Amino acid sequence: MKNRLCKLPLWIKMIVVVVLSFGIAYFVEMMFFDAKRADETIELQAFPLAEQNAYSKTTQEDILEPLTQNEQNSVEINRENAKILAELNGTIYEEEKDDTLVEKDGKMYRKKINTIFTVTLPQASYVRKIHLQYRDMEEAGSYQLQGILDGAKVFEGDDGIISEKIDVSVVTLNKCIDEIIYSYKSTEAPVIENMQLTVVNIAATNWLRVLFMAISIILGAILLMAKMIFDKKPELVFAIFSLTLGSLLILCVGTNQIGFDEYAHATRAYEISFGSTIQTTESAMRMKANNLPIFHNTEERHLVEEYEEINNDFSWANITTQSRFITYSDRSYLPIAFFIKIGRALHMPFAWNMMFGKLGNLLAYTLLSYLAIKYAKSGKGIIAMLALMPNALFAAAGFTYDSIVNGFLLLAVVLTTNLMLEEEKKITWIQVLLVLGAYVAGSTAKPIYIVMALMLVFFSQKRFENKVQTWGFRAAIVALIGIMMYTIFFPPVSTSANYELVGNIAYAGDKRNQGTSVIGQLQYILGNPLAFTKLLLSSMFGNLLAYTTGMQKLFNYGYLGELSGVTTVIAEVILVSACLFAPKEERPVIAVKYKVLNIIMIFGMSALIWTSMYVSYTPVGSTTIEGVQARYFMPLFLPFCYCLFHKRWNCRLTTVVYRKILIGTFGFYNLYAIYTLALKQLNF
Repeated sequence: MKNRLCKLPLWIKMIVVVVLSFGIAYFVEMMFFDAKRADETIELQAFPLAEQNAYSKTTQEDILEPLTQNEQNSVEINRENAKILAELNGTIYEEEKDDTLVEKDGKMYRKKINTIFTVTLPQASYVRKIHLQYRDMEEAGSYQLQGILDGAKVFEGDDGIISEKIDVSVVTLNKCIDEIIYSYKSTEAPVIENMQLTVVNIAATNWLRVLFMAISIILGAILLMAKMIFDKKPELVFAIFSLTLGSLLILCVGTNQIGFDEYAHATRAYEISFGSTIQTTESAMRMKANNLPIFHNTEERHLVEEYEEINNDFSWANITTQSRFITYSDRSYLPIAFFIKIGRALHMPFAWNMMFGKLGNLLAYTLLSYLAIKYAKSGKGIIAMLALMPNALFAAAGFTYDSIVNGFLLLAVVLTTNLMLEEEKKITWIQVLLVLGAYVAGSTAKPIYIVMALMLVFFSQKRFENKVQTWGFRAAIVALIGIMMYTIFFPPVSTSANYELVGNIAYAGDKRNQGTSVIGQLQYILGNPLAFTKLLLSSMFGNLLAYTTGMQKLFNYGYLGELSGVTTVIAEVILVSACLFAPKEERPVIAVKYKVLNIIMIFGMSALIWTSMYVSYTPVGSTTIEGVQARYFMPLFLPFCYCLFHKRWNCRLTTVVYRKILIGTFGFYNLYAIYTLALKQLNF
């Protein structure tokens, strides 16, 4: 019987695994998440907060709530802009009075009324969820919730927001309590008659949690069973992991805008999807303004998606026009735009249409990385591991052009390294066009990365037919790099009006940060070259040390948070060890000359990235460099790995086991990140 099972085709085995995985996941959901607890004495109970009785009491107080640094920066930037506008118009600047704003010792506060509701339960009870309802509210209000048991605080949630768009907020508690303290903060006194607190213990199957558990089992089974695929088709294993994990992340996040500047990327992709005539619904307008309601659990998610669909009516959409020509800086949005267009043609609900657009981004990234792994001469396991980095997959599963940048540059580095490994072969024009095309496509959104193509200049003359061809090739590359670097400071007519990368010399600087000026910062650097060099080097190597020791976290999920520094150190150890101790088939050993050039390129690109953020994002003359993020250096990870491969030390692991360890490590990291940062935070 056992021999018969072993002889079954892999696809039949996987069908059995999938069915069993969902069965096991559903069983676990029923037994451990939906089962009623012994101390769960309340199923559903509402407390109208206007009623003052033994179960509900209300008090109010005036408070000063400090503004966050971002909120304070926004106020100060708006004031600066108003002063500049008044000066340009030749008028006297008069500060707009805001009676709710208070300034003390350089800090800004907002005057608010804190309404404190104390709700005593009839008896101590395990509480799954608390619904905070405020009917017909006019503006959003913030709140904080505390759970008390026998006089001791057992739960204190972060400050939350009740959105005026859905009139309710749901808090996941999962604690045994006998008293609830609910503090509601607003600029005006709330209408307490419209407010209600409801304790809800009605169990409901969380299908996203079931899906997560099933996927975890399935991917684990692939690691254990699919030996032949790991050996012959590692790119296929990567594609399965990438599409499965990325799609799961897309489903978990929904329409929550949790990536940096995601609303701007989503808006541009949405506009491109229409061609020349743009129809912007109310929901799309709120997406553009970064003003869509967000959800923190399944109940809120249902309300948010219902709100978005009601306001996605094209019969009263705003109609605008644009050129059909897609500017070169916007072409990285094409996969998202194309899938949004298809979703709209299929009459998908707004939330599902936006998620479908993200799927287009994920598919494009997966395809580019698949090609990089497939056509790599060696080192396929390392490439697959880097392509599965949580940061990379997070970008691919969101509204951003970073995934296209990462995908094309990964492919470009692989094609370049293939040429390095074929020292005795002539370079063909097809190879030249492919590798340059990959570099250009990966640099259209962020032209600074085109400098990586400078590696091609150093191929020896024997790789070409004659001197004319050699120098023609080198001149063409230098000219291409020069033209694309020029567009950073002087964008061509074909670029978009909202083109932003590392700052534009025609503009004042990054509008998100106060005190920035591209021209002013360049003048400061030229006037203080030694001070800037010292700042640059100390920032670069200090940051490298912080990442190496885990003080700085590498794996980031935008506004959702990040994995611990321990995961960073473990990943670094595995990555370096995998390069130093690789099986023979997985060792792309390049010449020493190219290793040295790779190190110089990595250092130079890092310096350019740091400098670009100092010029565009950091206030003039600052002694620190702001805005530098780990995701900017992802295209440099693979060139760094190529510097570590060598022929001296042998690895006893088989190629299959080696690849399983690498892909499995980052597969686990992605599952852990999705569960803790996306599924648990947004869908429990």
